[in-house]
Amino acid sequence: MDVYGRLLTVPNFENHIELIYCAANNPDYWPEVLSAIQKSIDARSAMLGIDDVSNYTPLSAVRVGLVEDEKSLLASVGNRDIWTKALIDSGYTQFAPDHALLPYQQFLDSELFQDFAKPVDIYHTVGAYIDSRDSLSIRISFQRGKSQGAYDNHVVSYLDKLLPHIKNAVRLTKRIGELEAKEQLSTSLNSKPGDALILCNTARQCVYKNTEAEMLLSANQLIKENAGHLTMIGRYSGHSLQCAIQSLTRPIFGADFRSSTCHIYSQQIANKTKQYLIKLSHFSHNSAAIKMLDGLGSAGSLALIQIRDLDLSNDVNEPLLNQYYLLTPAEVEICQLIVNGASTAAIAEFRNRSESTVKTQIKNIMQKLNIHTQQKLIRFLNATC
Repeated sequence: MDVYGRLLTVPNFENHIELIYCAANNPDYWPEVLSAIQKSIDARSAMLGIDDVSNYTPLSAVRVGLVEDEKSLLASVGNRDIWTKALIDSGYTQFAPDHALLPYQQFLDSELFQDFAKPVDIYHTVGAYIDSRDSLSIRISFQRGKSQGAYDNHVVSYLDKLLPHIKNAVRLTKRIGELEAKEQLSTSLNSKPGDALILCNTARQCVYKNTEAEMLLSANQLIKENAGHLTMIGRYSGHSLQCAIQSLTRPIFGADFRSSTCHIYSQQIANKTKQYLIKLSHFSHNSAAIKMLDGLGSAGSLALIQIRDLDLSNDVNEPLLNQYYLLTPAEVEICQLIVNGASTAAIAEFRNRSESTVKTQIKNIMQKLNIHTQQKLIRFLNATC
């Protein structure tokens, strides 16, 4: 039995599988996975993820066996990585050694070899795509030095046995990360269950939408996509929506005075009047976890469109407010709008009143409820729902 026959045993394989699935819901385990496989196949280093680390995922750049200086050299390679280009062009569905992808002398004559591989003693590579269905093109590879020699069929065959499990675990890692990011996104936006959330760039192109927004778009209710650009039915249709979004996504120097807008719309659907609360605001996506959502990594400044169906939203306890706190029907309606996030301006517009009138009505409501701040008013109204 040769050295690889001794190293790549069934217990070793089972250990690698166990480590791989442990990493599925904990990205911090991936370096340990790579390190274990690397040692078993006599590799000097291993890499998992993508080269463009500006597109954030938990697997953007997992590297083992490389010191910091070597990682800096790798970052400078960029689009000169002819081995990765050959892997992309090959269409391989399993692990491929470098000599199967391009003539070895071509690699030795390349800038990749002269500027990166030779200085850090990388002469041989074996790699595979885990997921090339999207722009991230996640891949895995193992490198060897000159004295270690090329990878033989025995090693490649062993890696191919691991590959389906690696693919499953990586996809789980991505999916779990996306779900966590969406939860963080909803929390950061102070949204409620049922809210439609859309993020778009200055050209009104949608870069993120949740399930509720997809349903609205597919039904062409209130908002739709026309030739890749968002259009809303009503006040913000066409040019006015573009102006509103551009004002929220323009570059800001110094203090940020970009203000959000909030409106309530009524729409006739199947002989029924539906009411929606719509907010447009600037969105800052600094959180690394949120950046992993498709399209947000390099999306630039974004505008958030938040749509709430008031028919499905929280209802205040009308009998309680009317009978025990003596609120008028108009004041109850205002409470209903407040608890669902409407601004004073939006309430005034919806009820065809001046803002000063609405402010006076809110003040009267607070006096009747013996509440002294609007934050406490919102908390009380939420408690009555």
